[in-house]
Amino acid sequence: MNPRASGYRNAAGGKLNATADQQQTPSRLWRSFLAITRTRRTTVVENVRYEEIDPLPLRRALAKGISKRYRIRFPSGAKMALEVGHARPIADLMGTQDLGEFSVVDPLMRPGDRVLLLHAGTGYGPHWLSNRLGPTGALVALDPDSTSIRYAKHRYHSANTALEVCDLNQPTAPAALNGELDGAFDAIIHRRIPAHEPTAQAQLKECWRLLAPGGALAVLLAAPSGHHDPREDPRLASLQDQLQQIAHDQQPGIQKLERVRVHARCGLLVQRAYSDDEGEPDDEFDRETDDGADRD
Repeated sequence: MNPRASGYRNAAGGKLNATADQQQTPSRLWRSFLAITRTRRTTVVENVRYEEIDPLPLRRALAKGISKRYRIRFPSGAKMALEVGHARPIADLMGTQDLGEFSVVDPLMRPGDRVLLLHAGTGYGPHWLSNRLGPTGALVALDPDSTSIRYAKHRYHSANTALEVCDLNQPTAPAALNGELDGAFDAIIHRRIPAHEPTAQAQLKECWRLLAPGGALAVLLAAPSGHHDPREDPRLASLQDQLQQIAHDQQPGIQKLERVRVHARCGLLVQRAYSDDEGEPDDEFDRETDDGADRD
């Protein structure tokens, strides 16, 4: 028997030679100790303090598709614990990759406009929009995640923005919009139109009711497209048909329509006609166009 391979002890009581696994692999207890005692990083952005709760680095957590927990302290003294991940991105920690979703209607917005945003997220997008609209504009931002809305209210302070929790998964018009008058908004951005047909139909009808003549509506599909050019996604044809039918039923109709993409997702950018146009589109309007501007 080879004593070196089995790890026998010599006459003095010392181990002759451990196996490769015994030499290189730390014990489970030691690995647990290292994880517990690992120094947690603290990140400070504009006096907002983010302290790691778990030891897994954020980049690795995102690669695994899981969330990472932080303890947050705001300049006001407020504190909260937050799980950060793809479903709840924080611009201070993950950058502003989704800004394109908010800037789709930027060329059609003007300072002083009133804008509706569905699926506001954690607040960076509404903050950017509120600055774009100026002090005379107004933004109503809705999101079903109460934690995201709570974070946004602490992190961003825009006097012209109303952040509200609203269930956007019910097959009815969002309850928070029941008191809004017809044509109340100059622009509407729906970042995550649901796949469930009755819910999507109810929300599209409500958006069109609230959109002022001449206003812009951006509707993005919730799930990413599997196509090289997301504007070739066949789901857009169904969405386009729904909007055209709604516009026909609720005059004035469509002035302009184009397919847009934001990263791997796609949607439609629609401009409502003015009342004196009697809902008729421009001669240049092509209902089947698929060469809309790339909004990456």
